Amino acid sequence: MRTLLKTNNISGGILTMFSRISNLFIVCIMLIALGSVYQAIAATVEEVWESFHGDVINTHDIEAIASFWADDAVFDYLPSQLPLEGKEAIVAFFEGVFQAFPDWQCCPDGPRRQLVSGNIVVAECTTVGTHEGEWAGIPATGKILQTIHMDICEFEGDKITRLTTYDDAVSQMIKLGLMPVPELPELVPSFTLPEPEPTGLAPLEAAKNLVAVYNTHNLDAHAKQIQPDADILLAPLGVPMGRDAYIAALELYFLTYSDLQQEIVRMVDMGDGWVLVEVVFKGTNDGPYFGVPATGNSAEVRGAWLARFDTDGLMTYLHVYWDELTTLTQLGLFPPPEVPTEGYDNVFFMSLLPGLNMISLPLEPITPYTARSFAESLSATTVIKLDEARQRFVGFTLDAPDDGFAIEGGKGYIVNVPDARVVAFTGAAWTNQPPVEMAPAVSTDSAWAFVVSGRFDDNLLECENSVFAVTVRNTRTNAVATDVVRSGYFAAAFADLNRKNVVQIGDSLEVKVQDKTGEIASETLYYMVTAEAIHQAFLPIVLKHVGIPRQTALLPNYPNPFNPETSIPYQLREPAEVVIHIYDTTGRLIRTLNLGYRDAGFHFSRNRAAYWDGLNSVSEMVASGIYFYQMKAGDFSAMRRMVIVK
Repeated sequence: MRTLLKTNNISGGILTMFSRISNLFIVCIMLIALGSVYQAIAATVEEVWESFHGDVINTHDIEAIASFWADDAVFDYLPSQLPLEGKEAIVAFFEGVFQAFPDWQCCPDGPRRQLVSGNIVVAECTTVGTHEGEWAGIPATGKILQTIHMDICEFEGDKITRLTTYDDAVSQMIKLGLMPVPELPELVPSFTLPEPEPTGLAPLEAAKNLVAVYNTHNLDAHAKQIQPDADILLAPLGVPMGRDAYIAALELYFLTYSDLQQEIVRMVDMGDGWVLVEVVFKGTNDGPYFGVPATGNSAEVRGAWLARFDTDGLMTYLHVYWDELTTLTQLGLFPPPEVPTEGYDNVFFMSLLPGLNMISLPLEPITPYTARSFAESLSATTVIKLDEARQRFVGFTLDAPDDGFAIEGGKGYIVNVPDARVVAFTGAAWTNQPPVEMAPAVSTDSAWAFVVSGRFDDNLLECENSVFAVTVRNTRTNAVATDVVRSGYFAAAFADLNRKNVVQIGDSLEVKVQDKTGEIASETLYYMVTAEAIHQAFLPIVLKHVGIPRQTALLPNYPNPFNPETSIPYQLREPAEVVIHIYDTTGRLIRTLNLGYRDAGFHFSRNRAAYWDGLNSVSEMVASGIYFYQMKAGDFSAMRRMVIVK
């Protein structure tokens, strides 16, 4: 019997082994098959795109063109700033193109560059056609229009679900003879460019690093990220360039916009070192724009760039696309298109309840609203929107130094009005813009949306680290809101779209300030939420002593108890030589930490605080127990207790 059982066990083990091997074989076959299917799908996407983009679209066959689009597809044509939604609207656009340019062709000689990754196709294209009919309100000029642009096409199966085209209307108008050809200065950098410095970063990380360095305006460091013979194109300028000319062009742009930044919207690894990056360029025109005096206006323009990085993490290819006419219009250097008043005579009455309401624009106004004009028209104390890209709430109050964000159709906004009112909106009916449900009346002792806004003292704007971020934490819920300080103003917004309370009367709000390096730049401040603050849905505060403490202080070490090392934070009202003495309970000196000359400020983080490794003056580990540490800085002296536990 034992032999039979043993034999059966062996047989069962063999069967189990063969079963596992068989399953593993099946899994391998499935993975190989899935890989083949993925390749087939990728090939199908590329084939569909080439059929549409290279063949069908150039036949001007509207029915054939329509067959490539999903019914709910979106065509985001950047110069218009108005996405076309639905197959019918997209087809109507192409009909208008073909009527205006009867011989219009897209990529007649093939795309300048085409890449495929998953369901996304990126193509750099040339279009050409003769302007023989009205286009965008412009009568026929008879001129040949040839421009370059970038297409980003997204598919589901064999249907196009979204096409984003980054084109430049200024280039179009120059080609049509409607704008003069700009006189570009000679693009020569003002300094000798350094040799590139390999980083070894993977393409996506290299692209992120490129943006991070760009945003510092450190052109010497930026030049080190680029190969000298890189293929670079800033499409609106229309001039291929190398690294030297590119850095010189950035010198001009950084003079034009001293705060110019790129905000990444999306990054896609296109394979083989290629990266697609969609961004928003933001900046204030506080310098001359190609010879035109500064306007002081701000511009916010969407753009995209295609880059390639070598195995050293250095950029070898950069083609950047954006619409310069949008820039000119926002800066007030080009009159925006006239908005017809016909159809803008509709009136919509909206009832607002006292407190918080969530609303959307019921009609398209002739003059677009900003957060300021929207708040003023509603007599609102605050306006809050959701920044979808960053997934955080952005607040606005009337004491802001600017007009705030744009109010867009089809989006919900949280507004707070002290009293019930009926507001009249006039304008044109939106297309496919559903209204947003209004909120119920707000509780009298709590709020589901709330803004902490405030200003810095004027003299703080002259601090060396003048870029600050404010963090507000509700100590009851631990919910956190942040905002970057601009022109001495910030507005950190809390909100819950499910309308659950985010603050209530009596809540304590903890406020901290950090500088651009992430270091603490203020004492921790606390503010109580009052009934008046709930009524207004915002708490106005003024931050003082940011960057420089009100007084010198020695703070509790952390961690405490500890083993074997700890950090000792402190703050200095003015620069001083700092020394810390460590004593045992008998008063015997154990260790002296000579920190040297330290600047005024908050020395809280591990990088800036004093550090003790638990060793005495002869590098022996001290015993467990209570110790005292004393700090001397100028005339200041203070002592605290700490505990080592082993």
